[in-house]
Amino acid sequence: MDYPHGEYRIHVKRTGEAYLYYGARASSQIIKKDTFTADGLYLIFKEHLHPNLPREEWPNPKSQAGMITFRYSNGTQTDFLIFDILETTNKVFKKAEQNITGKEF
Repeated sequence: MDYPHGEYRIHVKRTGEAYLYYGARASSQIIKKDTFTADGLYLIFKEHLHPNLPREEWPNPKSQAGMITFRYSNGTQTDFLIFDILETTNKVFKKAEQNITGKEF
């Protein structure tokens, strides 16, 4: 998940490992294992998922947007857009920052 798009990003694996990224930096902050689960994050965001469409087809083209990507074990992925949910995403990123255990390069 990233929100707003290109600024903050969190990557959560099914194994409970998670990483926090800032902007386009390649390095990440390691988040304490099992702080997040993919299923738990899905439950938080499922009602906010929108098809990944061009801006002119968004419900409101002036919205602040982010993206959630689901990667599946068969190698496929599905991208969804999320709009105008700064409060919800801030809670997730704050929890991530509170559980940083180190850096990965």
